[in-house]
Amino acid sequence: MKNKLIIIPVIIVGLIAITHYFVVRNVEDVELQKYSIEDKDGDIEIRSYAGRIVAKTTIKGTYNEASNRGFRKLASYIFGENKQEEKIAMTAPVWMHEDSQDFEMQFLIPSKYSMSELPQPNDTSISLDRFPGGRYAAIRFGGFANDEKIAAHKQMLLDWLKDNGHPTSGEVYFLGYNSPFKLKHRRNEVLISINE
Repeated sequence: MKNKLIIIPVIIVGLIAITHYFVVRNVEDVELQKYSIEDKDGDIEIRSYAGRIVAKTTIKGTYNEASNRGFRKLASYIFGENKQEEKIAMTAPVWMHEDSQDFEMQFLIPSKYSMSELPQPNDTSISLDRFPGGRYAAIRFGGFANDEKIAAHKQMLLDWLKDNGHPTSGEVYFLGYNSPFKLKHRRNEVLISINE
């Protein structure tokens, strides 16, 4: 009986490690959104993004609540819950934008698709749209993101933009690059749009 009690946790830890390996490996192999770096100042970059097609949904709640529910909704769409039951490859990063008490989450659609080729979502709270691209100030941070870390990095960017004379619309985005199963070397970013 004692041996069985030891074996069960070992099996569970082994399964978690195997899942972590395969999920993280696959996430690192996804298509990443391209951008060009126009300027760099320490941890802050000025970037230019081209337009892309996105699947998006809006969720109420805190960052953690919205990110969990929004991710599940959009993941179900790309995993086949759409009119054609077609699977669409995951990309990175996932974009989130806070507007009052709502968070809009966006999955970037792989670049090989045109709008007319995309299957329509079964879930009417998901829409397909064009991300227009543009110029952004960006700052990167590690670990697991939360409301406090996002707010702190947002303030750092706002201060830097003000000190360096960059006008901004104040549109703030959080970008997450990793699966929740990845425990180390996580990549998160806060971006603020620049009006120049």
